[in-house]
Amino acid sequence: MTLLKDVKIIDSDNHIVRIGSGAVWGDVAKALQGYDPGISSGDTKSVGVGGLTLGGGIGWMVRNHGLSIDHLVGAEIVTADGNILQLSETENQDLFWAIRGGGGNFGIVTHFDFKAYPLNKVVAGTIQYELDNLQNLLTKYRDIMRNSPEELNTSVLIMPSFGPQMPAAVNVVVCYSGQLEDADSVINPLRNLGDVVLDNVQEKNYYEVLEEGHPPQGVKIVSKNTFFDDFSDKIIQDISNIYTSNNPPVMQIRY
Repeated sequence: MTLLKDVKIIDSDNHIVRIGSGAVWGDVAKALQGYDPGISSGDTKSVGVGGLTLGGGIGWMVRNHGLSIDHLVGAEIVTADGNILQLSETENQDLFWAIRGGGGNFGIVTHFDFKAYPLNKVVAGTIQYELDNLQNLLTKYRDIMRNSPEELNTSVLIMPSFGPQMPAAVNVVVCYSGQLEDADSVINPLRNLGDVVLDNVQEKNYYEVLEEGHPPQGVKIVSKNTFFDDFSDKIIQDISNIYTSNNPPVMQIRY
């Protein structure tokens, strides 16, 4: 599918973008930069459009713009019997419903049509703290995010120590896609969670937010996901207890 990677604006008035299912989101975000539309599209630049979209699509603007599938307005699919079908709210509606979260179970999607939204610059980066009083930090983080505008998207990455060259740390990764002049007032409360070790939050192009996460050399990643209805005090206490044990994991929390 990697040859199907074109990115084309097919309706500039309504910000409709057609993307080949073999494209990766980093290339898509960069291709759209000069036209000002954006699509909430994963965390890393190498994640594929097809796989992410068919599975739902959590991205750096999920709080204010939802999943990638929430902005899908059409698709082309090749079914098992070799038929090529166009899918939308008015054409093959049942199949259009099915592919939005149903994975690759219904055929091979060759392209997607998304309704993008205006997006110029974002304010993004990492605020890093020492892994000290984790319970207090997470409690303050939760309370701030509960009252933050939806344009502020964050995740917390808790890193145990990987030796003297990589001490334990808590990283709050930030992406604010609202009015740029309001960015400092929205983000500044997160700078008061504890003693800041690093702060590289700055204005940048959206495509620059999509990076790659590389584990330390020799470390094999085994991942598990859990969903909670509420980021409660009990959950925060349980997470904090994990980091007082031997061999704690790397943990990412997306609020």
